[in-house]
Amino acid sequence: MHHHKLPVLLTFLLAFCFFATAPTWAQKGKKVTKPATKGIKPRIESAEPASPAVNLAAEAALVAEQIKLITRFTFVYGKVMNSLEMAAEEEKKGRASAAVIEQTRKGREAIVANIADLAAGLDKVTARMQANPRLQVQYLKVSYAAEPLANARQLAAAGQLNEAGKALVLAVERLADAMLALR
Repeated sequence: MHHHKLPVLLTFLLAFCFFATAPTWAQKGKKVTKPATKGIKPRIESAEPASPAVNLAAEAALVAEQIKLITRFTFVYGKVMNSLEMAAEEEKKGRASAAVIEQTRKGREAIVANIADLAAGLDKVTARMQANPRLQVQYLKVSYAAEPLANARQLAAAGQLNEAGKALVLAVERLADAMLALR
């Protein structure tokens, strides 16, 4: 890649990365409501009242949204990671300008901040599930995905971008496994 095109590419990719994770900010105030079941009465066939079935649709929708957000970010992350690696290589060779070095630093900081936002969104989902005594098994499965997100943030902050990307993929895999518990 030509030396003069690198700042333009970095700026574009950082802006794309920033806007690709914008839904995580929107979800902070979003409340998910359960569908109304007005007028529906459960049939009781025995003398003992049956415990109502747990409706997991709302929680499944929240987990699905997290999967979508992390997947979208991971796609953008791959492109940003490539440009950051190229910029780092230019810096090692002494061919990077001060502007490119600064954009690279800001790019890494933006990646770390975006991963932290993704982790905060997942934390809200797990807190909601933890608060419901009927969802403890599902809560444990969903919370299991928080570990690789935290690792991804730490790895990205340490400049281990490829390993951070692998941790993001692991988080999505664990969330997909958790979806099976929400059926």
